[in-house]
Amino acid sequence: MSGEYVLIADDEPDVLDVAVRALAQEGYRVKGVSSGLAAVEEAQRQRYDLLVADIKMPGMNGLQAFRLIKGFSPDTLGLIITGFGTLEMAIEAVRLGVTAFILKPFSPNELRAAVARALENRRLAQENARLRALLPLYELSCALVATTGLDALVSRIAQLAARETGACSCSLLLVDEARQELYLAAAWSSEGERVARTRLKIGQGVAGWVARTREPVYVKGELVNSGSWARFTEPERPASAICLPLVVKDQCIGVIGLVKAGGAPPFTAVDHELLSVLANGAAVAIENARLFTRLQQAYERLAELDHRKSEFINLAAHELRSPLAAVITYASLLQEDSEGSTRDHLGVILEAAERLHRLLDDMLNLQELDARTILLQPRPVDLAEALNEALASLAHRVRAKEQVVTVDLPPDLPRVFADPRKLQIILLNLISNAIKFTPDRGCITVEAIAEDGEVMISVRDTGVGIPEADQERIFERFYQVADSLRREQGGLGLGLSIAKGLVELQGGRIWVQSKVGRGSTFTFTLPRWRLPSP
Repeated sequence: MSGEYVLIADDEPDVLDVAVRALAQEGYRVKGVSSGLAAVEEAQRQRYDLLVADIKMPGMNGLQAFRLIKGFSPDTLGLIITGFGTLEMAIEAVRLGVTAFILKPFSPNELRAAVARALENRRLAQENARLRALLPLYELSCALVATTGLDALVSRIAQLAARETGACSCSLLLVDEARQELYLAAAWSSEGERVARTRLKIGQGVAGWVARTREPVYVKGELVNSGSWARFTEPERPASAICLPLVVKDQCIGVIGLVKAGGAPPFTAVDHELLSVLANGAAVAIENARLFTRLQQAYERLAELDHRKSEFINLAAHELRSPLAAVITYASLLQEDSEGSTRDHLGVILEAAERLHRLLDDMLNLQELDARTILLQPRPVDLAEALNEALASLAHRVRAKEQVVTVDLPPDLPRVFADPRKLQIILLNLISNAIKFTPDRGCITVEAIAEDGEVMISVRDTGVGIPEADQERIFERFYQVADSLRREQGGLGLGLSIAKGLVELQGGRIWVQSKVGRGSTFTFTLPRWRLPSP
């Protein structure tokens, strides 16, 4: 792979010229110098990936030059040219991190091969860093799944970042958008010490600059005690520090800063690679945790509002029942003693009062379903008797529209195992719905058959029918096929939702089959009654 920067230091002009030409032909960006001191000065002006240096040069030799360069450019690799070697020299070279040796005399091909191997080893180390980063990212993912709060998550991120890089302290600051500040969200220290809560303006100090520019910063040597790093500890002789932005969808949500104490090896390119991957994963995890927190707060708020709504419905329904009962009672008494138009007018009042009574019942039934406070008292119920009771309650509405209701039940139909009161609500809602949407002089048929361990009851009408696109939603509360401002029929659209809830509460199923213009069939099942085994 070409393009890497290579610095060659050799006091022999011929060797230097051959080496420069050989590597330049391979596409490397090569610079040749004739002394160790010149190599150090050049490395201070330009960062180099590899130093190729002669072990024996006047003044400063190759190892001494490499030691100095390694101090301010820890990622630079070393390849030593030597015509002789000693055990002491080899030990010193390895201690400094020299990658390889090449013996004089050497051919251009041997030099190219040695340089290629050294740089390939570094690429493998960087790839290894990426693989190493997968482990803390996996732990981060596990922490995100297991953590319900943002505080615990950011603390875990700070601990992971410090552990994987050998940092003595790590701080994680998040952006406060409203105040345009960074605040200390988490910090970790090998010393276990604590610091005061820290806030920085965006653009202030190192961390603020990183947040504003979204560019990482690497610092080596003494750090100004300005609070920019927000660390637990302040090493007397820090080796190096690094600060990276946490970016999600092109927006900086925070920064993470790490420090290594004096005496520890400074951050390397491998550390940079690992931290970059970790920072990307951490930013996504933090943003997801924030979204989860907001969603949880919104859900709690909705739950509170829903509770208040249920309380209001319950209170309003009960408060309206008493005056409504008085209206129905006295209107019924007056109707019995009245004649002519007065009797007809009282009939209209009673019809309106009964409709309001049904609406109140629907509201209370729905509230009980939501609160799951319905008490079931199932027992064997004769379906024919239950149907007769429901039809008797709706007879006046059937007569008003001159409809024909047919009940088709087999004589050996078994009893159902259900709560009689809840079964009445189901039948009243389904038959009432059929009456409402069936035109005058239309037909309504109620059928039932026994299948396996259940009884299947159907209410079929010759009404307007339901479009196929609306059939999936017809059992949703408040849902009505026609626009609520243009529909001809009254009601809140709760009857079918309540029927579905009560059927399923008793272990049954409910569904609809319909064609527009040909009518609808609502079918539900209930468990059949069986005598207990002796």
